[in-house]
This record gives sequence, C-alpha cells and structure tokens, in this order.
Amino acid sequence: KQISAYNIPVEEFKTDKIYDLIFVDAAKVQYPKYLEQFLHNLKKDGVIIFEVGEGQAGPVKEMLLAAGFAAVDTRLDTHGTERAVIGRMS
Repeated sequence: KQISAYNIPVEEFKTDKIYDLIFVDAAKVQYPKYLEQFLHNLKKDGVIIFEVGEGQAGPVKEMLLAAGFAAVDTRLDTHGTERAVIGRMS
C-alpha cells in the first residue's frame, strides 16, 4: 500500500483519488465542510479521523453518525482527553 501525506491548507486540497484513510487536523469549526469535501474521497469501508480539542468530540461524533458512518469511536490522549474521533463507513 502507498501512503500519501499532504501538508497544505484543506481548502486547497482537491483530488478525485479514493483513500482508505483520511486524517484531518484543521480549523474545528470547518469540520462539517471538510467532511462534505472528503466524503467522495473515502472508500466504501474507509476511515476518517478528526483531531479534536477538549470538549469537541461529542459534536464531531454526532456529525459522523448523521453522515451515515457505521461506527464512530474516540481515542484519548496521554492526559485522558478525547483527542481523535474515528468514523468508519459501512
């Protein structure tokens, strides 16, 4: 498998490629827009991960569930704070 990493503003990232995994660490208030932007780039059983700050995991989890993700979970950082929200498409 090939890993592609892009360190550019999300708004500038445009592609028709399909990915197994997409990781987003950007302006949190723009996450709904970024999800809409990247849904067509995610494989049918793909995973998207959003980095979140303290207290932000709940709304991101709800956003992924509302978008039809089959499984949504969080991961904690070393301080016990929810730091990543992970969604898997069905």
